[in-house]
Amino acid sequence: MRYLATGRGARIRAETARQVVADAAAWTSPALADDTFLRTFRAAADTARPMPTDPRMRMTFVPAQRALRRVLRGGEAPADALAASARTFADDTRPPPAERDPTLALVVFGLLLLLLVGYWVHRVRDPAVRVALLDSLPAYRWVAHAFFAVFALVILPLLVGAAVSLFAGRGRDLHYVGLANYADILTARGGDLLGDRSFYVVLGVTVLWTVLNVALHLLVGVFLALLLNRPKLRLRGVYRVLLILPWAVPSYVTALAWKGMFHRQLGAINAILEALGAEPVSWFAHFGTAFAANLATNVWLGFPFMMVVTLGALSSIPDSLYEAAQVDGATRGQRFRRITFPLLVPALAPAVVMGAVWTFNMFNVVFLVSGGEPGGSTEILVSEAYRWAFTRGQLYGYAAAYAVLIFGILALWTRATVWIGGRKERRVRRARDAAAKELATS
Repeated sequence: MRYLATGRGARIRAETARQVVADAAAWTSPALADDTFLRTFRAAADTARPMPTDPRMRMTFVPAQRALRRVLRGGEAPADALAASARTFADDTRPPPAERDPTLALVVFGLLLLLLVGYWVHRVRDPAVRVALLDSLPAYRWVAHAFFAVFALVILPLLVGAAVSLFAGRGRDLHYVGLANYADILTARGGDLLGDRSFYVVLGVTVLWTVLNVALHLLVGVFLALLLNRPKLRLRGVYRVLLILPWAVPSYVTALAWKGMFHRQLGAINAILEALGAEPVSWFAHFGTAFAANLATNVWLGFPFMMVVTLGALSSIPDSLYEAAQVDGATRGQRFRRITFPLLVPALAPAVVMGAVWTFNMFNVVFLVSGGEPGGSTEILVSEAYRWAFTRGQLYGYAAAYAVLIFGILALWTRATVWIGGRKERRVRRARDAAAKELATS
């Protein structure tokens, strides 16, 4: 470390890597005399104020960095950018909610626990239930290890997260505040409900992100599956392997590769634009382009799943249906609308539900590609929860409340889709039963 920071090591870093070094002797090198870039930073270092290397300083660094980016990328006035960063800093450093007495919460929790125990005792007192329970003991022993694994890996973290959401403070200095974290989130911490970093704005971005991604995953996946399902297509196996590769590669590797391609100076996409005579784009300077960069990356990651599901569903459709439709004179579009699409829906519906849940929580792409830029406008709920936990003063209780709200939203979404699907299934079953009854009576 001493070699890198002083003497010859510092000169090599300054001359070769063009890094701003702290060793004053390194700046006497003749090779740096004409380097305007480094000399500018050297002049700024003369008037700079050293900052402590404390994790809490991120609450200062991040708003200041975003103010600088607003000015350099977006052309915003320095005074406006600094004012916005000052508001962000004040919001991040404001005191946590006041401590509350947990007695009422403990009483309510105890009563609920007693009611649950009483309900099970009442059930077990029924002789039929006792007999069924004794008969099922061998089966319970077979699934006990799976139950404990699910409890330790899924249920227990959910319970701990829900408990932490009732506390506030920074780091380990937590105190009980009840539902104050949820109130702060849902009221935008007393600010504008549609302002920067508001829960509702981030939720809107998350919903837009989920809907566009799932729609594009579905369109691209189904289109490619229909192409690969052609019996006369040569090298179908090779194409299938190549198109599944984006799904097989770890998502963080793909995200970093796409981030590099969107780089302003060195990215492949801007190189193509310049070769075509267009101006290079600062992809992360505006919401639309940054969101599009995230979207392109996640579509690349997500379409293979829908393609594989569609290929499996297509292989289960009997060829006799298409042959009969062709004999009846049906066009290719009519065969797709009347045969292919209706038979794909039962397989694609659960895939869409799972894809929506995965995309809703797609942290890697947003964090690694755009990083929430510009100014946090492309953050989604899960990345916003991460910011509150690790870059805004370790507000673990506030971040846990975000996580509980995310879980609640996804639980409601899943329940709604199951209810809608069950309702349609019941309607079809009733129509089928009515038709069968009518045939039986005729």
